Amino acid sequence: VDINGQWTTTVPADQVGALGEALYTVTASATDSVGNSTSTSHTVNVESVLPGVTINTIAGDDVINAAELANGQTISGKVVNAEAGNTVTVTIGGNTYTTVVESDLSWSVNVPESVLTALGNGELTVTASVTNGIGNSSTGERDITIDANLPGLRVDTVAGDDVINSIEHAQNLIITGSSNGLSTGTVLTVTVNGKTYPATVQADGTWSAAIPSADVSA
Repeated sequence: VDINGQWTTTVPADQVGALGEALYTVTASATDSVGNSTSTSHTVNVESVLPGVTINTIAGDDVINAAELANGQTISGKVVNAEAGNTVTVTIGGNTYTTVVESDLSWSVNVPESVLTALGNGELTVTASVTNGIGNSSTGERDITIDANLPGLRVDTVAGDDVINSIEHAQNLIITGSSNGLSTGTVLTVTVNGKTYPATVQADGTWSAAIPSADVSA
């Protein structure tokens, strides 16, 4: 006890860590020089379990394409060891959004198209953090990719001159073309006179579709 009547004591960290989740009574007692004693008690709650926060898959596959970017995105998730009303903070590319936990322990924020466009194409990490009612915090992450570059397609001149003559009219027709921004193996749909035909993008970006002679002459 100091001259101002104040006192402190330190409980070692290992002893604090050994305490389970429960209510504890802290008691302090003192005896003066002539043998008079007094004591007081205080109840403390030990609750050291950390909350948890998860982020749901974004845009269905964690890749935001051009169409998905244009509509903006809703980022959502769940929490554990937290409760309705606790605050969730979401950060994406330096932009921060806050929301509250719903009664089913879910949460969500809306990220507008303008923000996603400003982020540009590439990989980035979305983080979400939650703090429960007693001050314990936790953070979750999800890696996503923004790929809003539209693919390019080109159709080569058909039949050499874009004119199908009487001889070509009775033969199978091969329509060819090229592409950019599409992965090898991507299947294209070529439509001729209302009918569709598949074409597969090759390693060099080229593709071709075979139109049966019966369809050419139809």
